[in-house]
Amino acid sequence: MQKFLRTLMLAVLMLPFASQAQETLTVYDGTSTNSNVPFYGLYADTYGSASEVVFPSEQLAEMAGGSISSMTFYIGTPAEVAWTGTFQVYLSEIAGTTLSSISGPTNATVVYTGLVDATGTTLTITFATPFEYQGGNLLFGSFISSAGNWKSASFYGETQTSSTGCYRNSPTAPNNAVSFLPKTTFTYEAGGEISCYPVKKLAIIDSLTTAESLTFSWLDTNNIVASYKIYQIDGTDTTLIATVGDTSYTISQLDGNTAYTFGVESDCGNDGLGTMRIVSGRTACVAVTTFPWKEKFEDYAAGELAIPCWLNEHVSGNGSQIFKVYTSTNGGNSTHQLQLPDMSAGTKTKLALPLMEIPENEDYQFVIDIYRNASGTSYTTEGVRVLANTTDDTTGAT
Repeated sequence: MQKFLRTLMLAVLMLPFASQAQETLTVYDGTSTNSNVPFYGLYADTYGSASEVVFPSEQLAEMAGGSISSMTFYIGTPAEVAWTGTFQVYLSEIAGTTLSSISGPTNATVVYTGLVDATGTTLTITFATPFEYQGGNLLFGSFISSAGNWKSASFYGETQTSSTGCYRNSPTAPNNAVSFLPKTTFTYEAGGEISCYPVKKLAIIDSLTTAESLTFSWLDTNNIVASYKIYQIDGTDTTLIATVGDTSYTISQLDGNTAYTFGVESDCGNDGLGTMRIVSGRTACVAVTTFPWKEKFEDYAAGELAIPCWLNEHVSGNGSQIFKVYTSTNGGNSTHQLQLPDMSAGTKTKLALPLMEIPENEDYQFVIDIYRNASGTSYTTEGVRVLANTTDDTTGAT
């Protein structure tokens, strides 16, 4: 009897710490395979390579109003070794059920950042914070934020009749459509009835972006909304900056070429607030006016060079390579250097520096430090041209 009482007391004491029951939902349980979605391991060694799929809302209806805590994918052919690069995994709810291009993590909710291992029979992504799912078409994306090694892996799922996925090799590479959805098990907590839904399709309006202002808009998902609360987010600080009745907002007096993050909440009056949705954007470029000016590329990871207000593009000829950042020491130089693309004869690649407003009646020199690590080969037809123009166009430049 004493043993029974102790056991009963233990059970009663543990009850307050029990978590709410987790439920699972598995979709697209097929035997077809694809190695491009939901993770694109073949180009996991390239910054900005990405893969996305969209799950139609009708397949996920039982999770509406709940919070998703993890997703498990099923591997057909595992990678030979674990990937060493850093993945950003993100979710968002979108209007359509097809994809034609990569949208990326900027206007989505990043639920995981870190290593991903596809060497087993399953791959589970456990979210840093549960994703509150409102019942829309669910976009899943994976983005290489820091390049590592490459190893291909395939995933089980079902072939589709429309373009339900998309992948790309790099930020400048073409988008490739995929008619496939992976077998996926969602782990989630069921939610109650939602009294105030969050806004949807929150996005920066690029055509209205200036060096001093950003404009973003959204769609309402409630029948009656009293107003919308606008927040500016800076790291861990969230500041209410406005309450508006319209479905767009412009914030001014910003710094040029600077990234900003904002949040929008639906205010449904007596029905409470909807979950905040986040949007990020960067103000337009401004000319460099402070000299001497230099860029040593110390703040950028290895891989294709991507700096706001610079233009880095493949112009013509073979391949698609562009300028890269190289992070190994060469010839006593810095550990971060600008690496020229690998190019064959007749290939042109252009790198345009930011616009500069050089003071009149002052002399300035541009210095480009180039180091070649190849030896024993003649490069008689290779050259680097330095041009000046009022735009990033080589036509009419001097």
